[in-house]
Amino acid sequence: MRNQHNSRNIDVSRARRARRPAPAAPRRSAYDVQKDMQRPAARAGQGRPAAGQGARRAYDMQRDTAYAGARRTSSARTQQAGRRRRKKKTGLGKKIAVSFVAVLCLMAIGVGALYWYVAHSLAPRESGSLTQNIATPPEYSKDLTNILVLGIDYDDNPEEQALGIQRSKNGNTDMILYVQFNKKENSVHMLQIPRDAFVGLDLPTGGTGRINALYAHGADQENRVQNIAQVLYDQLKLPVDDYVVIDMQMLKAMMTALGDQFALQVYVPVTMEYNGSRLEAGYRWLQGEELEFFLRQRKDSSATPRGDIDRLNNQRYFYAALFRYMLTMSWQEMVKLMPVFLQHMQTDISPIDCAALAIAVKNVPSENILIGRLPVYGTQVKANGSDLVSGIAIQETADFLNQYFRPAEAPVSAAELNIQLPADVSQLGAVIDPELSQMGTDGTVSDAAQPADSSTSQPAA
Repeated sequence: MRNQHNSRNIDVSRARRARRPAPAAPRRSAYDVQKDMQRPAARAGQGRPAAGQGARRAYDMQRDTAYAGARRTSSARTQQAGRRRRKKKTGLGKKIAVSFVAVLCLMAIGVGALYWYVAHSLAPRESGSLTQNIATPPEYSKDLTNILVLGIDYDDNPEEQALGIQRSKNGNTDMILYVQFNKKENSVHMLQIPRDAFVGLDLPTGGTGRINALYAHGADQENRVQNIAQVLYDQLKLPVDDYVVIDMQMLKAMMTALGDQFALQVYVPVTMEYNGSRLEAGYRWLQGEELEFFLRQRKDSSATPRGDIDRLNNQRYFYAALFRYMLTMSWQEMVKLMPVFLQHMQTDISPIDCAALAIAVKNVPSENILIGRLPVYGTQVKANGSDLVSGIAIQETADFLNQYFRPAEAPVSAAELNIQLPADVSQLGAVIDPELSQMGTDGTVSDAAQPADSSTSQPAA
């Protein structure tokens, strides 16, 4: 039986309807969130459910989820952009590296082509090469380099033509210079060999017996320089490592290349006059023809009474002036002279070794540069009945070479030399000593036995 007192009557009309659960917010993409962030700020409360904590929590969750997705998307895009930038940087780096290598290759080709051109231009032509083993012994080659320098004259000399002297079309050696560079002592010693020095009638000299005719008439016509180098080794025991052959026309070409205004300051020791030409003593600025006259002169009996001996002494002043000029030569002048050297010079020294040797010699102090002449007898004789020759003094030559051109531990006695005399010693007169000189930085030469100062150098005019 029901308890009537506990029953209640409920007016359903007054009851509120039950609230439905808030629907889940649709999933929004990162793109939608970014678009919302770009819109102007909404009014307070706009876009948010009007009431209910659940709705607010749902909205916050939706927003956080969208933001997280946006961050992930943005991070992915950033990583992709970074990879693209790295690829671009890597590609640019490769292009730069390839370009750099290409430039290096072009430079190498250019340098190689220049080296080939210079080497080909300087390469032996008619001079040939040194074919025999006459080089410096290995135990001394580390410190010593011996170079044979020849000056070849191909031009007909008007003075000699007037005297009826016929010149060889192959050229004669008007200058024979033996140069020794001592790397250990940082010194340069030069030996002048007179052009009329007698080497024997049994050698092919065109019947003259002179050393200067060996280049044109020697047995080895393919390697002409070998003819002179071999005689120096056989008769004087002087080894030859390399050679330089200079066309004597190079002097004129140098003057032309440097311009009409260029002149070389040379000390002229004595006034010279011959065949209408005159050159006053003292410091003179000499150009082509004047310089050639100074270097050739040996006919003036008052200025050069000893003929070729005095001419060799005068040439020392030219070497001193040239050395002084080379020390102050500009790069522009070097560039101007390069074609001249390539045209008028032959050598078996490579371009790189030439440059290294030039730099080394340029750093040699002037007091360490000595020049002397091969000792000869003062009276010339006609060994063949027509051509005058000078006999080489055997003992004096042995002593001089041992002192200045041989290692102290390797002397060569007079008996070991194979020097031939053109006549009996009694007919050859007194010996003319080597007259050793030092090169002065002022373009003068001085007695090598004394300090090269103003008291020993030739005075200025």
